[in-house]
Amino acid sequence: IIIGGSISGLSAAIALRRAGHRVTVLEKDPMINEKLSRGFRIAPNLHKILCEWGLEAELKEISSKPKMMNMLSYNNGTYLGSLTWDQEVLKETSGEFRLTTYSALWTLLYRETISQGACVRFGTKIVSLKTRSISPSVTLESGETVHADLLIGADGVNGLTRKYISASASPYNYAHNDRKDQRAASIPKKSIINDPQLAYLINPSLQDMFVWIGHEHSAIGFPSGNSCDFFLNVYGLESGVQAQDLQHVLGGAESSLLKLSRIASETFSSLTYAPLIHESVLETWVDGSLVVIGEAAHPLPPGSVQSCALSVEDGAVLARLFAPQSLSWRSKSCGLVSYIPTILAAFQSIRYQRCASVQTREVGIIHYMTMPGSSEAERNVRDQGMRARRDSIADFFESDFDDDVEEEEEGLSEISPEWVEVSEVFGYQAEEEAEEWWATWGRYQIQTEVSPGVAIGGNDETVCNFSQKLITSDPLHSNSSIAPHSLYTLPSTSNSEENWNHTPACTSAEFLTHKLIGSSEDGCGCCFLI
Repeated sequence: IIIGGSISGLSAAIALRRAGHRVTVLEKDPMINEKLSRGFRIAPNLHKILCEWGLEAELKEISSKPKMMNMLSYNNGTYLGSLTWDQEVLKETSGEFRLTTYSALWTLLYRETISQGACVRFGTKIVSLKTRSISPSVTLESGETVHADLLIGADGVNGLTRKYISASASPYNYAHNDRKDQRAASIPKKSIINDPQLAYLINPSLQDMFVWIGHEHSAIGFPSGNSCDFFLNVYGLESGVQAQDLQHVLGGAESSLLKLSRIASETFSSLTYAPLIHESVLETWVDGSLVVIGEAAHPLPPGSVQSCALSVEDGAVLARLFAPQSLSWRSKSCGLVSYIPTILAAFQSIRYQRCASVQTREVGIIHYMTMPGSSEAERNVRDQGMRARRDSIADFFESDFDDDVEEEEEGLSEISPEWVEVSEVFGYQAEEEAEEWWATWGRYQIQTEVSPGVAIGGNDETVCNFSQKLITSDPLHSNSSIAPHSLYTLPSTSNSEENWNHTPACTSAEFLTHKLIGSSEDGCGCCFLI
């Protein structure tokens, strides 16, 4: 049973059906409609999974491929630089960067879920779960009880399943406890094209993205696929009723953004509002026969490019761990249920560090774009670095990857930070992680630590202790306990006369920002992840 019918839940359903399992998706709403009108960026690591599922042709129909990302000053519109999505670079990731809408992608995944033979039930609100039972089940508001071998929580950060895993999970603000919010607006393209000052935002042949970088505020804008809208995400420090007034929020922005806010108001454009109250990655994702995935396990800030990508990765890894070929050697006298605690523990050990690392990056990107609470010197270093790269006519991926690798092997140079990011974030191979676990650790672990007579019900304490033992004893996938809000000590820096005063310690978001700004005289290489 998969609890939640968002992109996370549907992706897990598709992956598990492809592995041959019977799947039922239970969604509490009559139909998914949350944020359906918002723009959506498909990162390469998400794109390649969907293509592996045979959805490449459908993706091309509902999405567009941007050629460039332009970075501008939020305050005055000054051009700060650009990034070209080089096809040779993306080839290394085995995926593409594409733009679409949430509704288009959700509809595609829903149709594929049904096509794969999964059952999707809308309007089925769950009131309780039985996770530590020999017969796991969920009880619906109607009184119906539905049983399954495995319960998968894909109902988001505010869903029921996250509370079963960690009732004490508490949110925190990650920018010096300042209130930062995100607003997403969809603005009709025709209204933009008709305005000479804004027409540059809509280029049918390029499908450019635009990033406005500022102080306390920032914005991301892009046209999307076959949609009739231009999508705008705005981050800022506002509160109260005025926080939902886009014209008020963009009051100090450059003229193009001001015009976009007026058009949005005049055309009654769709506007969604979400406070950036961020929660850390859960330390535990498993409770008996329940495992949480997606935003329920590792929530990201609203509008993050990796939000749904990580969720789809979760489904792909989980399905590969439970793939028949992975379990074909098991004793015929022992059902699959006997291996569930081991596999779920492995799932968390494989995914935890990846999700925690990406979460820190995503938080750091927003911090870099807005620089809340930062000194003028810090903001100047950021902007000067971007202008230096712009004036050098250097692209973020200007060097040849193969040459860099060869030189690295010869000890002559190091691979650029941009390539490291491409490899770690966009180049991640989700299913290979699961295959590696089975090949190097899983089969041995199950054969030596799981006896055919052990059922998942058994003694609740034994099951939980056993799962925890597996998580902490896996030498190949150490489960770091560092949460994204843990304190890091900043290294001293003295490579520039314009160096700023660091605090002794800061949150990981600030640490990432300082590290990226000070990493080279050419400026930060993180913006391509925006």
